[in-house]
Amino acid sequence: MQGQHQFHHQAVTPDQALIICRFVVDGCALLLWGAHAYLWAGVAPALAAKLQRQLNSLTASAVSLLLVSAACKIPLTAAMLGDGWSDAANLSLIHDLVMDTESGWALAVQMLLALVLTITYLSLPGFRLVCLTVGAGLFLASLTMSGHAAMHSGLLGLLHPLNDGLHVLAVGAWIGALFPVFLLLKRPVKGEDWEASIAALMRFSTFGHGAVALTLVTGVLNSWMILGRVWLDVTVPYQRLLQLKIVVALIMVIIACINRYGFVPLMSDDRNRALRLLRLGTVLEIGLAIIAIALVAVFGVMEPR
Repeated sequence: MQGQHQFHHQAVTPDQALIICRFVVDGCALLLWGAHAYLWAGVAPALAAKLQRQLNSLTASAVSLLLVSAACKIPLTAAMLGDGWSDAANLSLIHDLVMDTESGWALAVQMLLALVLTITYLSLPGFRLVCLTVGAGLFLASLTMSGHAAMHSGLLGLLHPLNDGLHVLAVGAWIGALFPVFLLLKRPVKGEDWEASIAALMRFSTFGHGAVALTLVTGVLNSWMILGRVWLDVTVPYQRLLQLKIVVALIMVIIACINRYGFVPLMSDDRNRALRLLRLGTVLEIGLAIIAIALVAVFGVMEPR
């Protein structure tokens, strides 16, 4: 009996499972959008095709996890709103959630978009860059239909989702592109694609400035729209985690600046050392991005005040 009680006490609750789902959904969508938008718009087609093949297994995993997690959010929300895990399979409650609530309708739209993305990914292999860029971009935009971005009415009810949509797309353009950028930094410096790799890295540097700036500006506006002010009260759990996420984001910005203005100029003196340092900086940015996404998944289900 004691063992059973201990297992019951340690079991994952629907709330915790929903947070895990949010983390997986957000992470996969940001990766798919940012990586493939960059390959499509910022890398020469022949080199983009090679990088795309290198990312194949990661892409396939992200598409699968996105579909499964997006589908799981509906029964998990039903379980959270109902009487626990038993209501995850309560079809009547799920029907009412989807048909009678804005948040349930938003979850249904997200699941449909994830399904369409998966179908186009599987059935149109020759157009995967376009399909994944457009599909993941639309999916990210759909996340603004629920949560804190949908808390207002009137003009603010229109502006907040638009700002939040810009925010998630800018974040994805920044952190999702880091994966193909890391692969570019690993390519041989005397290979046939070296010139194309340098051109692609310079394009990332150029649009990366815009993506980072847009991320910061829209992030500040988001906080203001949610809280009604720009300063944070660290005694409130939501705002404490938001502050931690801001610190993580600022560290990422510092690393990005060191990469661009510290390590890139070293290329002319010691190319191999510069590439090693750039790879290290890129890995650190990816690690910090994962922490930031996890924080958002947690405080996104909390009361902001």
